[in-house]
Amino acid sequence: MDLYTSPLFRYALQYSARFDRRFILSGGYGLVYPGASIEAYNFALRTMSYDDRQAWARSTALRIRRHVPKGAKIYWLCGKTYREFLIHRLSDYVHVAPLAGLKIGQQLQWYKKRCKLPRLN
Repeated sequence: MDLYTSPLFRYALQYSARFDRRFILSGGYGLVYPGASIEAYNFALRTMSYDDRQAWARSTALRIRRHVPKGAKIYWLCGKTYREFLIHRLSDYVHVAPLAGLKIGQQLQWYKKRCKLPRLN
């Protein structure tokens, strides 16, 4: 999972270790297991067309349903672009987005209060 190396991602990954199941939302691959080996890609979900983001959300929601029991609580440790089309497709789950509305610097501070990682560059 060397593709994702930002401090924000590293904090999210470390924080998510407290949950029974955890997955990474990838613009290129949809739902990815931590530690999975994937090929690099050069685009972001936020640069995709509306229709392409809807198609991504449809296929990703199906994969989430295969791995997460109906009614489970889903913690969204991702930006709005990744969760916006997924949440309404997963209305039979409980959704928690603790970082919603926080700017990146505020998100980093939120994680720093809750995670014990070595100093990130």
